[in-house]
Amino acid sequence: MDKISPKIKVYNRYTFKNNNGSVLKIINKNSENYKGFGEVYFSTVKYKVVKGWKLHNKMHMNLMVSEGSIKFVFYDLRKKSNNYKKFKEIILNSKINKIIYVPPKIWFAFQGLTKSNNVLLNFANILHDDQEVSNKNLKEIHYKWK
Repeated sequence: MDKISPKIKVYNRYTFKNNNGSVLKIINKNSENYKGFGEVYFSTVKYKVVKGWKLHNKMHMNLMVSEGSIKFVFYDLRKKSNNYKKFKEIILNSKINKIIYVPPKIWFAFQGLTKSNNVLLNFANILHDDQEVSNKNLKEIHYKWK
């Protein structure tokens, strides 16, 4: 797996199906990517719209897409090594049973890829706090959004 940081990881989610329906397991306290519980929230992004750039100084995030398709782009200013790509792109949709673990201090942005609803879920270890998050204008980090 290509990484911009050795700490960004993609984990499988598990679906348990039976005749009555299914259960989609996201995370539990024994999961490697569980760093405590602060809040869970949904965020929507419209088709071709980009939200970002954001950097959380303390928050550990577990991101999954529950509806639609979303392109996530990560950028780690701390890495100066040729072993890491400048940008890491990950596309998730509601059919891909994956969750992205993002540690603090990684810049990220995301773009809606479908004309219908694009919904992501963030399972975070702390409550949202405007004092711990940094923001940049999209033009401040040079990435070509398509």
